[in-house]
Amino acid sequence: MFYQHSHPLTQVNKSNYLISDEHFHNEIEIVFCINGNFTAVIDSQPLPVNPGQFSVSFPNQSHYYLTDKNVPIDVYVMIFSPKLLPEIEQKIFTSVPNKAVNDSKNIKECVTLFKEAVVYSGSNDEFEQIKLTAYCKLICAQLLSNLDYISIKKSDPNLLSSIIDYCNENYTNDIHLTDLEEELHINKYYISHVFKKKLKTGFNDYIHTLRIKSACNLLKESDDTVTQIASNVGYNTVRSFNRSFQKIMGITPSLYREKESKPSERSDRD
Repeated sequence: MFYQHSHPLTQVNKSNYLISDEHFHNEIEIVFCINGNFTAVIDSQPLPVNPGQFSVSFPNQSHYYLTDKNVPIDVYVMIFSPKLLPEIEQKIFTSVPNKAVNDSKNIKECVTLFKEAVVYSGSNDEFEQIKLTAYCKLICAQLLSNLDYISIKKSDPNLLSSIIDYCNENYTNDIHLTDLEEELHINKYYISHVFKKKLKTGFNDYIHTLRIKSACNLLKESDDTVTQIASNVGYNTVRSFNRSFQKIMGITPSLYREKESKPSERSDRD
C-alpha cells in the first residue's frame, strides 16, 4: 500500500485504466463506470461495479481496483478535496458511505456532467477552474446526495498524511518510531496502531518498502553500484539491503537489474 500525494483541488479524467495498487489519500475519489466492469476494493471489501454504477472512497480509506484484461473498460475518475464541499465537509470526516458502490439515478445527465468537467480539468485559467468546480459540485449533488452514511470515530484527518509525509521525506535516514513521536508530538504506540489499522503493516516494514521501491527505480534508471544504491536508500550494509530486497521483491538486486534492463542496455554492458 502507498500514500498518494495531494492532487489539485479537483481533477477529472476519462480513462480505460485504474490503479491496481492499494493506496489512500486525503481526497474523495469517485469512479463512474461507462462501459465494461471492474471491482473496487475499498477498506478490504471487494465490490463489483457495472455500467451506470459508481464507487466512492472517502479521505484515508484504502482502495484499489481489479480489472479483467480481456474486458475493456471506460470510466470517469474524479478526485477532489473535501474543501470543494464545505457544506458537508464535517460529514466527510466523520462518516463513510454505507455502500461504497451505488447506482446513479440519472446516468445520461451524469455522463454529460463528467464530459463537461473533463474539458476544464487541468486548465490553469481561473475562470475555467470555476467552471470545473461548478460541474464537480453538480456531479456530487447527483451522486452523493442519495447515499446512506455511517458514523466513524472522529480523528484528525491530517494525522495519517502527516505520518506518511514524514516517512516519505526521511526513509533514507536511520528513522525510528521515536523520531516520529518527537516530530509529531504523538505517542509512538499510537502511531504504531495507526500503521497497523490503516496501512495493514508495521512501521519498520513500511520503511523497508519505501527503501526498496526507491532502490528498484535506481537499479533501473541509474548506473550506481548495488553498494551505492544500498547506501542511498538508507541501508548501512549491503547485506541488510540484499536481505530486505529479496524478502520484498523475491530476487536479488543484481538479478532485478538484469531482468529489468532493456536488451540494448544489456548488450552495451556486455
